[in-house]
Amino acid sequence: MRQLRKDSIQSGLFGQAGLLTPASVTNEDRYREPSIVGFWHMKMSIGVNVIDAGTQQWHSDGTEVIDSGGRSPLIGNVCFGVWKQVSERHYRLNHRGVGFDSAGGAVNGVDSIIFDVKLSRDGNSYSGTFTIFAFDPDGNSLGPPVKGTATGTRITVDDINPGSLF
Repeated sequence: MRQLRKDSIQSGLFGQAGLLTPASVTNEDRYREPSIVGFWHMKMSIGVNVIDAGTQQWHSDGTEVIDSGGRSPLIGNVCFGVWKQVSERHYRLNHRGVGFDSAGGAVNGVDSIIFDVKLSRDGNSYSGTFTIFAFDPDGNSLGPPVKGTATGTRITVDDINPGSLF
């Protein structure tokens, strides 16, 4: 929180009721937008079918992590990404997941998932698209990209009941 200097208070930044007046709000404060940084319940769908859901953490350093509820830890359920803001409340994420065989011993592929999402005005949800590019362990494409929709709902410190995963 900003510290107000004594001379700022004396110069009239506070109104008669002791409240901050519009003159005390800087342009930075006035135009501050919500941030994608935080803890999310995310879902990925193709049409009406949810293909994955779990928890997602967007970090302030531009990195991201998903703990997938739709994949077994044996075959790889935690994956990472990097993101950047491309315009107001609009974010692009390059997410990588490594998959293992059913025994959990050998890598059987790598997915690059490109998310393009828009944060709601209140900052408590996002929606957009994803495109999955699948590759074998040598980097050869395993077919055409798969496209779908991505949604997220912010998880706060007060959210006790996780609700439905899928």
